[in-house]
Amino acid sequence: MTLSDQTVQIPGPMASAAKWLLVVVIWCLVLAAVGGVVLAVHHQWTPSGANATDPTKNRDDQCEELNVAPGTNAGTVLEVQNTWSNAGYLLAGMLILFCSYRPMGKAVGLQLVILSALSGYYHATLQPDAQLLDVASIYFALATLLLFGVQASFIRFPEGVWDWICTGVITIVLFVGGYKMAENRSKVYLFGSTTVAFTLVCAIIVLCVWQMCRARFNWGTALQFWRLWARDGAPWYEYLMIWRMFVPAGDSSEAELRDWTLRSYFWVFAAIGGVSLLCRLLDGDDKPLCSPHAPFQAHAIWHVASSITLLATYDLFSWTSFWDFTVFPRPAFGRQSSIPLTGLNDFLSGYGPSVAAVVLGLLLFALSFSPGTFVDKPRDGDTAGDPLRTGILIALTFIVGGVGVALLQWRRAIPRADA
Repeated sequence: MTLSDQTVQIPGPMASAAKWLLVVVIWCLVLAAVGGVVLAVHHQWTPSGANATDPTKNRDDQCEELNVAPGTNAGTVLEVQNTWSNAGYLLAGMLILFCSYRPMGKAVGLQLVILSALSGYYHATLQPDAQLLDVASIYFALATLLLFGVQASFIRFPEGVWDWICTGVITIVLFVGGYKMAENRSKVYLFGSTTVAFTLVCAIIVLCVWQMCRARFNWGTALQFWRLWARDGAPWYEYLMIWRMFVPAGDSSEAELRDWTLRSYFWVFAAIGGVSLLCRLLDGDDKPLCSPHAPFQAHAIWHVASSITLLATYDLFSWTSFWDFTVFPRPAFGRQSSIPLTGLNDFLSGYGPSVAAVVLGLLLFALSFSPGTFVDKPRDGDTAGDPLRTGILIALTFIVGGVGVALLQWRRAIPRADA
């Protein structure tokens, strides 16, 4: 079994058109089956909360106009876009399941499939019990991806049956813990859906930066997005061939291919991941992206964009650690950039994760002073300082952790990220 195998290999990379066709056909069949069941059952759901009596009122979290039958306050699929956009999580999960051969990798794929089902169920029905399962599945999926990255980067379970046993135990703990946190999210500020999601995402970002630093990514050229399709000194017309950003030049050296691949990860995280976070933050009643009649709902874009970002994160962890099969064919992993790293680039290559942790901590610190953005607004009987303390505590954890690791690396007590 090799990563360069071009057959329909399961598990194995999506290295052939036949395997892509197989996955896409199964994905389409699953969506068609779900759609058929929904139409056949045709159950009419009445939204809970304020929308139960006034279906035209915007929901606090998302603004999509409810799809209710004329003259009633009930419908079969209450939020059409927010429901069917979960197909992105389904496809991402299926791609990982068809590629991964590590138990924790398979757990990541399975959790994305479960997330697509439970999130779709919630947005279709808008029932409190469905919302609990949706939130718990978000916690579970993000925590599983984070632990997959930790396992790939630092802690390797023994091969064989022990790998499955350890993964099974961790999965059960995450499931129970995620469900209990979701169940108590209205009682404990730390367990709020946005708070947990943002904390886990920030931890995943730090780990992604660590992995990119291990490959000695040239952060100084990261913003030169045109280098995805045109080399330095290329004729002017090559800078117009944007479609070439999806396929690196055929005559590229291994070092150039690694640089191109790392740069593509960077822009997926920065552009697509950035769009998903903005849609999540700015969607909701009285927020800038609230537009009930818009052809593309912000929360639906969040579903699709975040599924792409999560898939790319799995791919990065698998490739840079050579721990699992990647979804997309990748060049041989190496530690040497095609461009010598000096000055600030060399500093970021070694201390980049610490810098990322401090920057993210400062961002969370600032968001903590905006009630309802990172931490929930004060509840009945609470003061403004109650949720604020939770946000500051999480922010300080990232800041102190980043500074502490940087000091240990500077003192050579632990190796730099690019060591």
